[in-house]
Amino acid sequence: MAGIWQGRMSGPLGNGEATMTVEEDGAYTGTIFLGTGPREFHGAIVVIDPTRVRFQGTDGNGRVRRQDRDGRTILRFVLDGSGTGATYTRDR
Repeated sequence: MAGIWQGRMSGPLGNGEATMTVEEDGAYTGTIFLGTGPREFHGAIVVIDPTRVRFQGTDGNGRVRRQDRDGRTILRFVLDGSGTGATYTRDR
């Protein structure tokens, strides 16, 4: 999952385009671009087992799903207790 990801986030502060960098150890940092200006976020992705991947971040905790489609890798972050989160893509 390490690398630079582009996508969209939605949450309590609003919706916007986002860029995220994931390190080899699962730590991530990023920026969401809101109408009120950019806002930084950070957290960590934790692989519990091959079928369960979680995240803990500045906007909360939840699950991560990875999908490979049409030559791209997609990461979906879904916050616990809500349908909000983020979707990122990266070319393979």
